[in-house]
Amino acid sequence: MKATKLTIVLFLFFLTSTFSQTKYYTEAGNCKFSASVPAFEPIEAESKGLIGILDEKTGNIAAVIPINSFEFAIALMQEHFNENYLESNKYPKATFKGNIQNFIPKQSGQYDYEGTLQIHGEERTVKGSIEINFQDNHYDITTKLIVKPEDYKIKIPKIVYQKIAETVHIHLQLRLFEKS
Repeated sequence: MKATKLTIVLFLFFLTSTFSQTKYYTEAGNCKFSASVPAFEPIEAESKGLIGILDEKTGNIAAVIPINSFEFAIALMQEHFNENYLESNKYPKATFKGNIQNFIPKQSGQYDYEGTLQIHGEERTVKGSIEINFQDNHYDITTKLIVKPEDYKIKIPKIVYQKIAETVHIHLQLRLFEKS
């Protein structure tokens, strides 16, 4: 666990050193995902351990989440997720590093982003839209991603293959405050 926290701190230190002076930051972002299939038990989890940073001068944004911070309603499902599917001992975190295109500081709106998402040791380019609201000197950011486990070399055993969706829907929420 200490190695994971050290890795996260070093990752963020590297990112913040490349960012300009006006940064917004959180250590309590929210990430929910669903890989549910109708007629089967819901496969859903949530983490409140999403760490994120935004450089408002460049529109660069980065996030990291410890894989073992996801909580499931069923303990056995959480155990299988960490040990068998995401292998959180081997791949302790997922990361995103990208840019919000045509970002205007302190202006709320819908923006496009592009970046690199790394899960299970595999990196993929991702693009999408992001909703940004600026008020009371902080940014509220929400976005949704759809990923395929096979793109990240996450193996689903045949015995449960029909019970897990081919695409995983991820919903991210961050409230970022100015970092001094």
